[in-house]
Amino acid sequence: MKNIYSMIVLACAFLTSCQDDSVDLPTLNVSVEKSEYVEGELAQFQLTGNADFVTFFSGEVGSRHEFSGRTSAEGTPIMSFNSALANGSQESSLQLLISQDLYMLGTRDSATVAQGITTATWTDITDRAEWATSSSNKGSGDIDLTDFSDKPVYLAFKYKGYPGSVQNKWTISSLAVKNNLADSTSYNIANHGTSAINNYGVSTTVSPGWVGSNLVNSYNWGVSSSNFVITGSTNAGTAAEAEAWCISGPIDLTHVTPDVGKLVKNMSASMTDYEYQFNTAGEYKVSFVGKASNIYGAEEVVKELDVVVQPLEED
Repeated sequence: MKNIYSMIVLACAFLTSCQDDSVDLPTLNVSVEKSEYVEGELAQFQLTGNADFVTFFSGEVGSRHEFSGRTSAEGTPIMSFNSALANGSQESSLQLLISQDLYMLGTRDSATVAQGITTATWTDITDRAEWATSSSNKGSGDIDLTDFSDKPVYLAFKYKGYPGSVQNKWTISSLAVKNNLADSTSYNIANHGTSAINNYGVSTTVSPGWVGSNLVNSYNWGVSSSNFVITGSTNAGTAAEAEAWCISGPIDLTHVTPDVGKLVKNMSASMTDYEYQFNTAGEYKVSFVGKASNIYGAEEVVKELDVVVQPLEED
């Protein structure tokens, strides 16, 4: 009986040691009907192989395989917005500031935010912007933030109201922070709200958001997805000192949205041909990524083809 038991244990051990706990590299063969097309024409790709999943990258901006894992790229970070000024004529009532060491413990309670504001190091970049002198919207122009791109930044609009006269009302709208790359692509990395930001059809990032904090008096910024508004005292006789901040969450000025592909085959589907319509003339590096996976891991293979799309000739 002992011998039988020992043989069973040895057999189980042998079977376990022989078990295939790896993933075979998938096969994927891709060919294209022709290498040149015209705008609007369907490109025909023939696919064969045993890949469980196949993902297609057209080579267009937003769908380039070589940038599918890229989340950061050195560019020129630019901030822009519109401002409008109403009520009063107090000078130096609004500043644009930037910090790289604001610390708020990831919370938005008023005491923590106030403490973070007062202990942070702020650089005044007000003079980098053009500012409104009336209720008509005034564009700030491009505000270059390259000198702060080495680590995440916090942006702030600091409002000051002074006693003795009607205090100003400021409206900030159309705010955007972009990372402009050398290849002429531009990535939105911050806006007014906390909604998803879409770049080249890819929506994978969200704005860092903004928070208003009144440090002196009760006047505070109204923060919405379309603008920031603050109105100080409209009565000169009762106007008292006021200070309020509108602050962004941390912004990585080198951020870009990773490119993504389109899944054209899953594990339950059979391998079929694929067609795609290129609507803009250019030269594209098309990529098909074949993937095999099981409980032990995954392996993938990449097949690339060059496709040229010519302008559509007008009659």
